[in-house]
Amino acid sequence: MTIWFSPYEVLSQPLIPQNVAVPYITQGIFVQILNSISQTPLTYTISFVGQPELVANTDGIDLMIEYIDNLGVSNPLSVNDFINNSRTQDLTIPYGGCFLFGVQYILPDAIKLGGGGTPQNSAAARGVVAISADSNNISANQIFVTTRQYYTKYNDAGQIIGKSAAAYGNPLERG
Repeated sequence: MTIWFSPYEVLSQPLIPQNVAVPYITQGIFVQILNSISQTPLTYTISFVGQPELVANTDGIDLMIEYIDNLGVSNPLSVNDFINNSRTQDLTIPYGGCFLFGVQYILPDAIKLGGGGTPQNSAAARGVVAISADSNNISANQIFVTTRQYYTKYNDAGQIIGKSAAAYGNPLERG
């Protein structure tokens, strides 16, 4: 069995707490896995170990988990099942397949549009994502971990007046 580790930080909060004039940041982690080495499907296990841990809902902000399969189909996963399964998910990827697994906190529209300035709701989880496979031949060039950030700027009336985004690769270490 091969195990790879990468740090993560999933959050949804104002850039500076208790300040309604700053952007609101939503940051998620995305794990892309390619099965290009095995002529048979490989099963990968993705586990999130953190402090604070990922929770289904905090301060009105919902956790969202889904994966996009090799056909490009989005598959939302049950957050409660994920939490109850020790924040672990198994994915079986066919030969030549590529799956994208994403975890992020989503600020509901009712909160986004509910007040003046930047929303003050906050959710965060930090830790390590462990990616293991039922093969010893998995290499780092088959697993890509990225952090994606979305910044939303609000005016004094609570209306969205600007958005921007950024993405960057996370380090990946073999365990």
